[in-house]
Parts: sequence; C-alpha cells; structure tokens
Amino acid sequence: MTAEKTRAAFGVEGAYRDEKVLRLLVIRVGARWYARSEADRREQAQSWHELWRKNVPQGIVSVLDAKTGAPAVRFDRNGQVAGLAKRPAEEEDRGDQP
Repeated sequence: MTAEKTRAAFGVEGAYRDEKVLRLLVIRVGARWYARSEADRREQAQSWHELWRKNVPQGIVSVLDAKTGAPAVRFDRNGQVAGLAKRPAEEEDRGDQP
C-alpha cells in the first residue's frame, strides 16, 4: 500500500495510523484518485482494507479527500466498499468578493 508506485498512481497524499484509535488507518487522496475509474478505485480501496485487516485485527480504514477531509470511500459494516464519492467541487475563485 505504501509503495511509491501505488501512492502516485492513486493520488495518495498521506497515510497514517490514527494516534487515538490505533486500529484506524487514514488514507488521504487527491486529484489522481478521482481521475481513476470507479472500478479501479473500488478495487484499490478494498485492497487497502483487506491488507490493513490482515495486519491489524478489526482494523478500520478511512479514505478521505486530502483537500476537504470528506470521505472518498464508504465501507459497509462488513468492510466491503459500499460507495465512492464524486470529486468535490473545486472552490470558485471569487477574487475580492466576500
């Protein structure tokens, strides 16, 4: 999962074990994540979950958008990918407007 090739291909901007919930792996993804096909993203998210569960009993994976912090992947209670978020809307350049 942390292989540089996978990180680059799937837009992983960071991955870390949560300090408060040690069984939680947080993966932050950027634009390249959303550029991949839905099938590729679903397969990769499932792979991350399975690998984490293999190494951390009852491990939890959270895949978040690096810019917004919003969930990029939803897992069901059985650890299966239940949904993928669409790319968050880019913030408009509002110039001097409040």
